[in-house]
Amino acid sequence: MPSLLSPAFLAGLLALVVPILVHLRMRERRTSQPFPSLMFVRRIPHKSLRRRTLQNLLLFSARALALSILCLAFARPFFPVEAGSAAALTGPLGRVVALDVSASMRYEGVFPRALAEAERAIRELQPSDAVGLLLFSDVAQGLVPPSTDHERALAALRRVGAGARSTRYAPALELASEWLSSLRTTRRDVVLVTDGQARALAGAADVALPPGVVVDVRSVAAPTNDNATVADVTVENLTEGERPVAIVSARLIHQGPSPRTIEVTLEVAGRSVEKKSVTLPASGAVQVRFNRAPLPAGPSRGRILLQADALRDDDSFAFLLGAGGELRVVLIDPSPYVSRALEIGEQPAFDVLRRTTLAPADLAGRSLVVLGEASSGAIGAPAAAALAAFVREGGGLLATAPLVGLRGEAAALLPGVFGDTVSRLADRGASLGFVDLDHPALFVFKQARGFDFSRARFLQYRLFKRDARVKDGGLKVLARFDDGQDAVIEAPFGRGRVVAFASPLDGLTSDLPVQPLFLPLIHELARYVSAHQDVPLYYRVGGAFEVGSSRYPAALSPATVVSPSGRKQTLAAGVSAVELEEPGFYEAARGSGPPASVAVNIDTAESDLTMLDQEEMEAALRPAAASSPPVRVATQPEDGARQLWWRVALLSVALLLALEAVLGAARGQNAPS
Repeated sequence: MPSLLSPAFLAGLLALVVPILVHLRMRERRTSQPFPSLMFVRRIPHKSLRRRTLQNLLLFSARALALSILCLAFARPFFPVEAGSAAALTGPLGRVVALDVSASMRYEGVFPRALAEAERAIRELQPSDAVGLLLFSDVAQGLVPPSTDHERALAALRRVGAGARSTRYAPALELASEWLSSLRTTRRDVVLVTDGQARALAGAADVALPPGVVVDVRSVAAPTNDNATVADVTVENLTEGERPVAIVSARLIHQGPSPRTIEVTLEVAGRSVEKKSVTLPASGAVQVRFNRAPLPAGPSRGRILLQADALRDDDSFAFLLGAGGELRVVLIDPSPYVSRALEIGEQPAFDVLRRTTLAPADLAGRSLVVLGEASSGAIGAPAAAALAAFVREGGGLLATAPLVGLRGEAAALLPGVFGDTVSRLADRGASLGFVDLDHPALFVFKQARGFDFSRARFLQYRLFKRDARVKDGGLKVLARFDDGQDAVIEAPFGRGRVVAFASPLDGLTSDLPVQPLFLPLIHELARYVSAHQDVPLYYRVGGAFEVGSSRYPAALSPATVVSPSGRKQTLAAGVSAVELEEPGFYEAARGSGPPASVAVNIDTAESDLTMLDQEEMEAALRPAAASSPPVRVATQPEDGARQLWWRVALLSVALLLALEAVLGAARGQNAPS
């Protein structure tokens, strides 16, 4: 709003009323004059038009306009300079060009338009203006900080390509705010070049931009979008006879104005297994279920392939078969209870190798040994040495009976020995008086209902005598009997773990195998002792993958990671994770361990091409203080520059007065005598 330095001078406008009042005062009045009879004289009324109307309107207008401009000039109006008004500011401009490089920008034709728009935003600046260039997806990357070197920004722009990460505007605005806060320019703005995904607005309203910064959104979205994607995949593992099979289901989402029919292919280990023709609804979802697919031995790579459309990155969905948490076990236990518990395990699934005697070759590719009440010759000297080396390198040993009879290094798997047998037949068996439910292997039972450890009865158990040289922390007690004797103990051995029961789980000396908690207890102990980690069917771009296992910890050995595009990366010892940047299959290996495949897909949100128009985007990203921008105090040169026009007003008054003199002189010459 305009302001006045001397508003009292506006009172001079009242002088415009004086001529009008004079005119009204001098209008013709009727007066009565006595006179002899005029009955024989015809009445003719006298009319004076000159006195009824205003005369010399042009002269009057010139004088009134001159007086009005003179009053306004001396009132000295001016317009305050607002920090948010770029038109009112003078001086160089500071600009940050934020270019969207998320996966949705790969939609056909979008990214070339984005590059052209970003280049135009740089080239339209004056040489004295500063420009910076940043790229953003769900993270922001600063390429060129703001400077007057426009060619540097243009050169960096030519090397840019779209990635596969998801979209968020908040990181771009945060980095732009940081850059613009350090500039001393009088005008500042952010040019956001994006396709305008609606889902990316989360958190953007919380970013505090410097006062006066303008957000200019330049949308490069396609006029109409039609896209199909695989949102999710589920796998049901079955066994038909001796052959493992999988039933794969995929959820497809279509965004488009009308239904369309596409071809969907299930691929396993690089081979096409089944093709289906699927009709996708208009802007809807559909579930596709494939027939049983036979699985090769070991983990297999699977993919769901859709008929290609304008966004090709989400037309392929990668996942793993046969690697979703399978735990490979060697079982040496004649008792049927533990064997049956492992066979019906699903999360994780157990690959059980049953043996009556242990051979060193049986340990290859296994992560857990379950050792029960075996015969004296079940583990010979070579097998005992191999078992000790297996645990030392990170394997797990779950002893479902007291560890006795082991020779050589294997005899030191526990820091102590099992000795005399205690019989509790007289008091109907011992119960568990203490269970460490805060232990990672038992924490699942802490808040679960229906699992009462005290119900199990133990008729016999062996006393465990600890080694006096063992320091605190070398042995953990997971459970104790009601007389205080150790019932379940754990000890580390090298990089592996050993857990042993003081009473056999054979169903004769205890009834624990027939208790409801037995099945989950064996599963949780097996998972913990083997340091098993569930391998998901797939990851999303932007996530992280832990490379290695308990056998090859990150602190001791380097790792090699090969991306889907073939780029090889070496992780130094001590680095445990790699960030997933590309969709497809990664291959990772640590030390001399076998390579592991990792399936990666883009975020499902990137397939949702619901776009906001430019006005909606600018309203959503407008700083909170934009509605009442602060008034910037003008400098003395700026103050004089924006009040310079009043001198022009005085010159106009002089010209109008000169015109008035000419018109007045002309009227005087033409006036009747």
